[in-house]
Amino acid sequence: KFEYPSAPEWRLLQDRRVKANVDANWGRDCSGNDKMIKMAAKWQKSDEQRRQENMEELQEQQHRDDSNSQEEEINRPEKTNIYSACLRDRRQGLTETRVCKKALDQRSLLRQLDIDIEYRNLPTWLKEMSSSLKKYAYYTFFDRLTVDDVDVHNEANRIRMRCTINKDQKEMNVTMETPEEN
Repeated sequence: KFEYPSAPEWRLLQDRRVKANVDANWGRDCSGNDKMIKMAAKWQKSDEQRRQENMEELQEQQHRDDSNSQEEEINRPEKTNIYSACLRDRRQGLTETRVCKKALDQRSLLRQLDIDIEYRNLPTWLKEMSSSLKKYAYYTFFDRLTVDDVDVHNEANRIRMRCTINKDQKEMNVTMETPEEN
């Protein structure tokens, strides 16, 4: 499911969300009463990303409110962000510039993935596979891992995960809640 921006494109607000749902049932009658797994995934902008974009828009709005003339705007020394540079190009009638392409690409990134998995009566091979994946992740990322497994009261048969990529797209923060740990 795609949701398109609710604001006009000239503001460079690209607030899309992408959702995916998987509903798998198997067993005696495939009704979901026996064996099942449901997964819902949603890609969207992270909170940090939204704050940064809102700050850029407020700075640009304040600049426009403070400017008295076009000449002053062109001659003023500024530390320009991509967003401001693109809006300046668009006010001059240039819509397909390299800086606007870069600004749109930047504003279109979806840096957060939320996954919700519900399951019942999983086969042994799937439990073993997920256990092996979990062990591998723990081993690989041991130095950056925090596990809370004391007094955890999460829902049974449900896993929630949030993956957030940083601004430079070089690091990912993964948070996972299982019935046994956070």
